[in-house]
Amino acid sequence: MAATAAAVLALSFVAVPAGAVEFSPTPPYVHDTERVERIAAALREDPLFVDIDSAGGLSAAETARIRAALDDQPVPVYAVVVRSSPEDESGGDGDLFLHALHHVMDEDGVYLRIEVPWSRSAEYQGFYTDLAVLGVSLSSYDIKSAADGPPYDVAGIVAVLEEVRTAPEAPVRDELPRAVQRQEEREDEASANPTNPLATGDFWGGLLVIGPLVGALLYGAALLLAFLVRLGLRTAGISLRPPDPRDLDLPAVLRARRRAPRRPSRRTLTALLHTELRALAKAVETASPDTDRERIRTAYDFANLTATTPGASPENLVGAIVVARNGRALTDPDCPPRLPGACMVNPLHGSAPPDSGKHPIPRLGRLAPICAHCLARQGHLASRVLMLDKKPHFATDTVWVTTRYGETVPDLARYALKELDV
Repeated sequence: MAATAAAVLALSFVAVPAGAVEFSPTPPYVHDTERVERIAAALREDPLFVDIDSAGGLSAAETARIRAALDDQPVPVYAVVVRSSPEDESGGDGDLFLHALHHVMDEDGVYLRIEVPWSRSAEYQGFYTDLAVLGVSLSSYDIKSAADGPPYDVAGIVAVLEEVRTAPEAPVRDELPRAVQRQEEREDEASANPTNPLATGDFWGGLLVIGPLVGALLYGAALLLAFLVRLGLRTAGISLRPPDPRDLDLPAVLRARRRAPRRPSRRTLTALLHTELRALAKAVETASPDTDRERIRTAYDFANLTATTPGASPENLVGAIVVARNGRALTDPDCPPRLPGACMVNPLHGSAPPDSGKHPIPRLGRLAPICAHCLARQGHLASRVLMLDKKPHFATDTVWVTTRYGETVPDLARYALKELDV
């Protein structure tokens, strides 16, 4: 049985030529995340990580230049100074490594890997880099073109980070690792040019050999799947559990999101707010006449005023995003009149399920409602708290914090319009 289970697990990874790394077509993409998790934990505290094996490859002055270039970026930017090899988790594929790191970090942003040489001998050519723009509204073309150039010195790396700083906005793109894209292209090509196995004389004889093996593998797969479901584990980053029943009582737009920015810049929050406003406007066009048009209009007005206010605070941008989502929920005639408050760990996650109670949140100092995803991760809430200007979003008693993003007031948009005098 153990051998069968091992064989079934191997089927979830993409077959690759001898000497190449195995990778999964779904997150976290790599078969071993131990090193990735260690790096992700360090990046949550400091956007520049220098692996101990690479520490001698950069001088203190060079490290300081890179660190300074990471400051005041429009989106979160993470730089990792780490060596790669064909034996590591990504088989030396820097792009695959960065996508795995993005999945484990659960933070959107720009990820830069810098590989320093073992020594700066006469053969020293510079630093090699890999860069991934993941989940943020920046145009990646110029940034990637710069990062894909020849080996860089530190000045070249700083120039790449300057490209990030000045990159124009663009719609967020869901990008797969290049290795996964190439595999999908090969599969598409194979499906477009299928071969008929019945045309070969070996088909029936081969069936007698592989038929029992396939049956055993499928049987093992069924047993393994049942085992994982019972334990509530995850395979390839996708939960095998059914959705949390408590979340199903919420309008779809308010349910917990798997991904939400944790350290967003004002630029990221403004782009997200404009996205929510467009979605709300579209929902209004098709809304039933039975909906509460006045509350929806109030929600849109507040969110739109905030989006067009120069220098709007990060706290108000987050609050306006919550208000816009509430407005979209109200376009559903089955939406309850009293909406729940947003998750106090990170309001961008979504709303707290009804009747889910209040729970302790690190650094908040009092019990508060949290979303379904945070309910399932109560041992890791400290690493999920929304940070605004390097402080927890609840560090100041804003109108959003005192109302717990709408939990204590019947109409958050109207209340915010009055209190903030927008």
